[in-house]
Amino acid sequence: MPLPTLTLRPAPSSSPQFGKAAWSCGSLTPEAAWRGGLATVAARAAGGPQDLAKVMVAGEILQDPSAMPGATGPESPDTWLHRIRAAYAPGASVLFYARDLPRHDRALFEILLSAAGPVFADSGLSRRDVDVELFYGDYRATPGGIHREYCANSHFVLAGRKFMHFWSGDDWIPAGTERDHAGGPVGDSEEEYLPSLGVESVSAHGTALPAGPGELFEWGNGVWHVGETDAGPALAINLARYMSSFDPGESAFRLDAGPDGEVVPDWLAAYRAYRTDDLTADSALAAASAYGIPGAEPDRAIAGVPSPTRVTATTHAPLLWCRDGDELLVATHGRARRFPARNAPWLREFAALPVGAATTVPNGAEPLATWLAVHSALSAA
Repeated sequence: MPLPTLTLRPAPSSSPQFGKAAWSCGSLTPEAAWRGGLATVAARAAGGPQDLAKVMVAGEILQDPSAMPGATGPESPDTWLHRIRAAYAPGASVLFYARDLPRHDRALFEILLSAAGPVFADSGLSRRDVDVELFYGDYRATPGGIHREYCANSHFVLAGRKFMHFWSGDDWIPAGTERDHAGGPVGDSEEEYLPSLGVESVSAHGTALPAGPGELFEWGNGVWHVGETDAGPALAINLARYMSSFDPGESAFRLDAGPDGEVVPDWLAAYRAYRTDDLTADSALAAASAYGIPGAEPDRAIAGVPSPTRVTATTHAPLLWCRDGDELLVATHGRARRFPARNAPWLREFAALPVGAATTVPNGAEPLATWLAVHSALSAA
């Protein structure tokens, strides 16, 4: 598998609140995203929250569990779409939506953490967790119609083509338009919909941007928008960075780590205060090490990983650490653990290594190196 790295090339934007960019990442493929969606469907079927995944045909949610992708056995996106249309409504709008993908698919979680650095270097960390969503289907408008949320978004098109319609401010909304409110999926967040307002009636007041594979849409929290596919099905993955309001100018928080991953205690305290949830120092640094993306546990246990004596840096995912008295608080891939402060010289050396470089693990640092191996920050050389 190619090393998960992401390159971004910003495109001219029609507004500081929304726009497009070009992207490339050899590991973030339609197949990887689809596997994440199937893993989320499996988690829902095993008793997870029902809002993890849904199938919508002609704007209505299908309640039949067999309508979910993979419910009748392995199937590709196109095979699933053909099955749904044949069973329910040939030619109708069809959307499969899944959320919280990395919590149910460790492989996708690791791809995103290694690749997403350029997104968060530009956007900063959000006040709440980041939801990673999958959109696949052939639909005339995102179900619910024109809407806005508390999240800023990076919407990666992986297959097919899409249009995203954007509107700035509220002045364009006709007087008396119905507004529906709903709770958002992350923390105490909100969503607002304009269900009676057709895109055609207000398109002149907005901007429609097209995108295909290798392009992404970006927009701030509180920006009115609606998506549609263009001339066939499309697949996209969305990083929804949840904030605390509809204000697109709400400030994000800069990940201010040194080249060796060290953060100072004052930065960690300020990040804890910035978050809307009540995080401990350990959980805050853990969250920052995953850009706020909740992820699945590693698929290996410490007891099954021998203590490495020589290791290689194998990911671009953050490895963060902070001094706390005679301890080091170390975090990577959304998990944190404390180690003796005597590990600082080697940790500083390793964390500054470029990907692919190797170093020897000194005596006494084996527990730290083993923990980092379990959590995918390094591998035995």
